[in-house]
Amino acid sequence: MRMPTPILFVAVTLLLVMSAAALPSPVGRDRHHIVAPNETLNQIARQYGLAPDHIQWANDLSDRRPPKAGDDLLIPLRRIPPFTPRESTAIVLNLPERMIYLFRGGSVAKYWGVAIGADVYPTPVGDYRIMAKEKNPTWEPPKWLEKKAIPPGPDNPLGDRWMQITPDMVGIHGTNNPDSIGGVASLGCVRLYPEAIHELYDQVPVGTPVYVIYDEMRLGQEADGTLVWSFFPDPYYKHIGIMQAQEALRMARREGNDVLVSNFEVEERMREAQGVIAPVFGKPVVVRRQGEARENSAFLKPTGNWLDAAVLEERGFKLRADQKTKSLEIVSPDGKVVLFNSQKLPLNPLRVPKVLDGPLKIEGHRWKGKAWLPFPLVLDYFAVPYRWDVKASVLEFTD
Repeated sequence: MRMPTPILFVAVTLLLVMSAAALPSPVGRDRHHIVAPNETLNQIARQYGLAPDHIQWANDLSDRRPPKAGDDLLIPLRRIPPFTPRESTAIVLNLPERMIYLFRGGSVAKYWGVAIGADVYPTPVGDYRIMAKEKNPTWEPPKWLEKKAIPPGPDNPLGDRWMQITPDMVGIHGTNNPDSIGGVASLGCVRLYPEAIHELYDQVPVGTPVYVIYDEMRLGQEADGTLVWSFFPDPYYKHIGIMQAQEALRMARREGNDVLVSNFEVEERMREAQGVIAPVFGKPVVVRRQGEARENSAFLKPTGNWLDAAVLEERGFKLRADQKTKSLEIVSPDGKVVLFNSQKLPLNPLRVPKVLDGPLKIEGHRWKGKAWLPFPLVLDYFAVPYRWDVKASVLEFTD
């Protein structure tokens, strides 16, 4: 519905700072869906109000690898909401997420998957308001498209509901092609499923604020204080996800959170299942010994697997710290030595040097006053008997 308009980088930066200023709590709950015979991804996604892309991202699917009957799919309904608008009723649209949020009374009332503008006709970022609403609209194509107007009916690409949000006729509307939801495909407008636009249309009057943002990532906080994040694809190739992540983490530190994350780790996380909420510091690993389990003693991160050095100390290893160099010497009962060099940020464990003779020199991570060691590298070096179940995230000492 519009000619392409450039999005200023400064505006994007201001929006990402505003959206990252708070640490929202996740809303909704993930579901699981067993694929029925002859059931398509589009049918499944529409059933939950999501775009097919959301389910593809969460389950590592693609057009070449669609779901099969009997597959157990994660339905990523649990979301970290964007910033909360100051208005009682408002709409927030996040373009990379392909998600539109309705806020009522200062909290998320509902959210739906959407289609957005193609990369040559990007949906513009900015602060808008609903300027006009219309049922059963006529589609008036831009003159440069050289097409005839389409009256209300099954051939109308606007569906049967239209809400204008910019003077140059960018709008939020329905669609006569529900399979396009999730795509980067329109002339700049935002498409919803027919049933979704009906529900949204009935709840927002003319004048309702509409905030269009470009969050490639979002940071939140669970009720127990755990920091979590979620990443989304970059439809308009802005490549600002790492910058957004580090800015959000800086703001989290200002609020008293002890968290440092390297750009390498952010990049690795961005390659994983997108749109799925994950702990910033990593997935907890169950550590067991003689049937007893320890909590928060090991974590899985995109940078590798990390074990609290105190676990070895409890097994009779000697830990000698050097406060000046921030290094740690770990000595096993049989005299083997690991020299731990503390890093503010965990590095790529694939670059950790391995030695055949003498002490093993490693780069580890300090977090919350603890030294975190890469495993199974350290356990193998010390010849500690263990069983590591990667799929179940269980590390069990077998002696």
